Amino acid sequence: MPDGRCGVFDHVAGVGNGVVYMAFVVVPCTGNESNSSDTADGSESGPNNYYSSAQWNSIFGNFLGNNNYYDAYGDGGYSGANGPNGGFINLPNDPNDYYLSITYPLIPPETDNNIIALNDITTNVRKPYKQKITELVNGLNDTQETGFEFKTNDFNNNIETIQPSSTSNGVDFPIPTVHTILRMHNHHTGLDPFFSDKDIIGMGEFFAVVDDLESPNAEEITSLLVTERGLFALRVDDPDKVVAFNDDMKNGTDENGMSLISKFKAEYKRYVIFTPQAICNGCQEEVFYDLVEQYLPTFLGIMDTGLTVYKGTDNGDGTYTWEKL
Repeated sequence: MPDGRCGVFDHVAGVGNGVVYMAFVVVPCTGNESNSSDTADGSESGPNNYYSSAQWNSIFGNFLGNNNYYDAYGDGGYSGANGPNGGFINLPNDPNDYYLSITYPLIPPETDNNIIALNDITTNVRKPYKQKITELVNGLNDTQETGFEFKTNDFNNNIETIQPSSTSNGVDFPIPTVHTILRMHNHHTGLDPFFSDKDIIGMGEFFAVVDDLESPNAEEITSLLVTERGLFALRVDDPDKVVAFNDDMKNGTDENGMSLISKFKAEYKRYVIFTPQAICNGCQEEVFYDLVEQYLPTFLGIMDTGLTVYKGTDNGDGTYTWEKL
């Protein structure tokens, strides 16, 4: 690769507005390749038995491009013994030696309107958001998810706080109104500290409803997630794509008659969960979560959700530093 690393090309996807994602799985160079080759030409006799380029392409081709995947796993659960290659793929020993490399235009935080809005959510003490985030952080040791929903009035000068009911399946948010502006919930200890497929689908529906109601704040809505790894937020990047995504999730089918919501959930498991698990291959949990945070935004782009994801890192003083993932 141009910066001296070696890697296997995964995919390229145009996601609109001139943005192109190029994804590579990056591995250590073995000394047998040039920087311009963009491949890892190692052999099984190389350091730590790194895979050759053919082996890498076979591994990730089978894992990411299995045409029988939907039939095999569909929308249901997954256990390691039933997955590709028995649930395990033998990869190089140190997971820190490879990761997903994504290229996209960088927007300075001070000019990113989404980060400006998220900073307001997490710092403005005149609004109820900051206090409720603290409550959700304090509830991370509870046994069920908790959430809040917020509505403005016609003049955007008053914010009403609603606490939806919590069930064993998550937070039961009500149907949005023209004034609904923000939803937040937590994933308590034991749940994955990142947005689920259900959360992503829910954000698509959230926007589609308020957009249909012609809310003046439709493109400013936020879905906020509180986890042990900090805060995460979904924001609207391409309104037309979000509406189309929601339509697909409601009643869309592919050329084979498979529902698009089932296909989306299967792709989510395959790309956001199983692929990092395979790369991680028994690594520490935090390393796996780091990989998920690299794969999730790419997945949102590839699936044309029209959504973008941000992470807020706790500064230890009640404030958060936001970055686009």
